[in-house]
Amino acid sequence: MAAFTNGEVFADNEGTLSNLRKILQDGYPEDVTLYKLAQNLISLAQITQYNYPRTYERKDGPALSIMRGKAIEYSCAIAFLINHKFKPYYKWLARALDTLNVLGKELHEMLVIFSRLPDGASAYDAMAGINKMIIGTLREEGLSESGSEYLADHVNEIVRKIQDKELLQQAIPLL
Repeated sequence: MAAFTNGEVFADNEGTLSNLRKILQDGYPEDVTLYKLAQNLISLAQITQYNYPRTYERKDGPALSIMRGKAIEYSCAIAFLINHKFKPYYKWLARALDTLNVLGKELHEMLVIFSRLPDGASAYDAMAGINKMIIGTLREEGLSESGSEYLADHVNEIVRKIQDKELLQQAIPLL
């Protein structure tokens, strides 16, 4: 979707492509944005606030590496959703954060630091800082009023904002 809505159109005589691109440049419909935001938040919570510390205790290096990569990907997806933008292909995902007005540059800086840290307490603390930044943004953007420091507690507030309750029964891709 990011590729479709960006770049130049060299020929569109009937305007069909340009009209569709114009509609899609605002991102997903609001309810879909909220649903995907909730999905990514709960996944980030599960990794950073539940599974990572337990996996570190087991010294499972490969699992920790997978979790760190997923934490970065979910964090980026959250930032793009908050900005009502489609996220780009994964190899440009983190760098593209710098183009976002909300959460982008600060999150990118924190993710660079996080990606360079060894597994353990410092990486866990960095994840906590990233989560805190995301929670602060959720509050600033009016997406959550919860005072909790746990990402999962903000998911319920976001889900309650979804107008189309049938949407909650649909299988929508996570990222």
